[in-house]
Amino acid sequence: MVEKVRLSCLNGTAVDLSDIFLTVSNNIISRSTRGRVYVNEGSNENFRGLSRKVINLIASFFQRYVSLSRMDGYSDWPGCSSAFLLQDMFVGGTNTIAATMEWMKAELAKNPIVMKKAQGEVRKVVGKKSKLCDKLINDEMVYLKCVLKESLRLHAPTMTARETCEAVKLRKNDKSSRV
Repeated sequence: MVEKVRLSCLNGTAVDLSDIFLTVSNNIISRSTRGRVYVNEGSNENFRGLSRKVINLIASFFQRYVSLSRMDGYSDWPGCSSAFLLQDMFVGGTNTIAATMEWMKAELAKNPIVMKKAQGEVRKVVGKKSKLCDKLINDEMVYLKCVLKESLRLHAPTMTARETCEAVKLRKNDKSSRV
């Protein structure tokens, strides 16, 4: 991603930040769920297709497992849908991260002085370097990190309310099921 932005800056061409934000969020979700980055720039469709296949495969496995468990007389899987949970992990995570970055872009557009300072910092750190490492970006882009934190403070991702599928006891509190 950084390389794509750097090349665009050197060539003087426009960058589609929405596409980059989606790619970054897909990379984060891919790294956290699969242990490695699968997606590169321009392959968001591949990621969506692969994610859909993985979700369907795991959902089929769980549905088969639940069916076999119920046939054996076990009812340890109340009406919870693991397919929806997996879909939430991929889609919800990707959209939340991309939305946060879109808000940051909007806040920077509303505050041109802040944007100029952030741009100056990025240009100073990135410059005409051919390779960038995460450590360099993390250590030297202090102002940009502050902009991100302020954007998260102003536009915090919404938390999704969750309800239990069965009654549980949590730290001496009894929680009833909502199913």
